[in-house]
Amino acid sequence: MTQARQDRMTTTRSVTDASWPWRRRAVWGAVSVGLAFGQPARAEMPPRVSETEVFPRLSEDAVRIRFHLGGVRDNAPDISPVLPDMPGPASAWYLAQWQKRDPLRPERMLRADPAATDPRLGPPLVSFPSASGESRLDIYRGEGSAPVFGLTSAGGTLTAAGGANVFLSVNAAETAASLDAPTVYRVGLKLTQASVAARDPRSLDNGDVLAQVFTGFTLRFTDPATGKVTPAFLQIPHADSREGDPTHRQCSLSNGTAQLLTVGGVRGRRLLPFAAAAPEAPLASLAFDLNREVCALARAEFQCSGGGASQRFRLPASAMDLANWRIGSLYIGLETQDSVEKAPNPVRGSVRVSLQVSDPRVSQDVSPTRRRATCTAGGE
Repeated sequence: MTQARQDRMTTTRSVTDASWPWRRRAVWGAVSVGLAFGQPARAEMPPRVSETEVFPRLSEDAVRIRFHLGGVRDNAPDISPVLPDMPGPASAWYLAQWQKRDPLRPERMLRADPAATDPRLGPPLVSFPSASGESRLDIYRGEGSAPVFGLTSAGGTLTAAGGANVFLSVNAAETAASLDAPTVYRVGLKLTQASVAARDPRSLDNGDVLAQVFTGFTLRFTDPATGKVTPAFLQIPHADSREGDPTHRQCSLSNGTAQLLTVGGVRGRRLLPFAAAAPEAPLASLAFDLNREVCALARAEFQCSGGGASQRFRLPASAMDLANWRIGSLYIGLETQDSVEKAPNPVRGSVRVSLQVSDPRVSQDVSPTRRRATCTAGGE
């Protein structure tokens, strides 16, 4: 790192609201990401009163995000108590980092770093680079009320837990929403860097060298007949360096409880090309019917393993009733890996990916005349 970059590191200097770029501007109008694939975000009227948000919005008032540094406490991500030196309250959102050798830290902050200037968005308001260069977070002023978050991940070691992750994440309230109301997930995405190289082409095919972009949701299904709770992870793939169909299912047994993971369960999904978008291109606006996604999970058959045993598993018929499902959290970002744990020659190639994310949100129709979402009407 050069001395000039070190001089721009912010650790103790406080910033007043008046000096912060957003505080010098008028309050922006509401923005809704369009439903059409590739359609740029556009300013619209505020959401209808009949629509509610499942998670807090990642808006201009929520950019003072918290940082997870890779640890776990009480079976949950251990969030650093240190906040970035920026005005405003702590955001409900946090940066999740798993299996990162050099995690990003809130006290290692740059302002208006010219090295991260975007052709469309200009210089970032703030940046959080790792000393090793393996990760980076840049926060840009967006073209509407939603800021743009730039995530970068390079390298990563493939372990039993997967590769290295950098995510934007948020938890639902204790009274997490059920899924029997029409539920839509929207987000703006753009790949700005997509570099993957392998020493042996087979490492690209078998996933030793891999980059993935996806949104994940933690869910829980409660069987009303028994009260038994089944946790599940639902992942919606957005881009994959293998360029093939990333659909797969996993199940592990723990103390007699199945823990489910499904990736890309809905048929006919279209992924973003795994390539850097044109510099001046807007973010692609994506929308997903979460009712349909969960219905595909409810119908799926799994092969569960654990304790030396393997067995087929299906959720009971009550899983088709979406009132029995709850959303726990949302996470969106990158997973990368270019080496294999405990292998004789662990390094298999190189990978570096950068992603821009704007306004990830889950909306539900709560109007009195809304249709009830079910797995026979509106499901997969």
